[in-house]
Amino acid sequence: MSAAIATILRNARESKDWTQSEVAQKIGLARNTIALYEMGKKTPSRKSLYKLANLFGLDMTEYIKEKIMPTKSTEIINEEERELLAAVRAKNLNRFAEIANKIFMAA
Repeated sequence: MSAAIATILRNARESKDWTQSEVAQKIGLARNTIALYEMGKKTPSRKSLYKLANLFGLDMTEYIKEKIMPTKSTEIINEEERELLAAVRAKNLNRFAEIANKIFMAA
């Protein structure tokens, strides 16, 4: 898991003056699971990530973008192909974000 996400989750919890146990209880997980998330030793499932984001009022779009569309590419493609690929990925990512928000925010 990204160290940045671990830090975001810890800072969000601390800003609410909640313990790890309180957060765990609110979203139905074990306290040690929250601790592992905050240490960056375990990656939350999508469902848990959305529960945490909703609980803390966080926008996890940037995290999702990085997971779906990494910034580094090992393929060699020309500029036109790169632009086309970027446009398709952006369109797909926006659609995925819309669907994910509908699914997970309704839960």
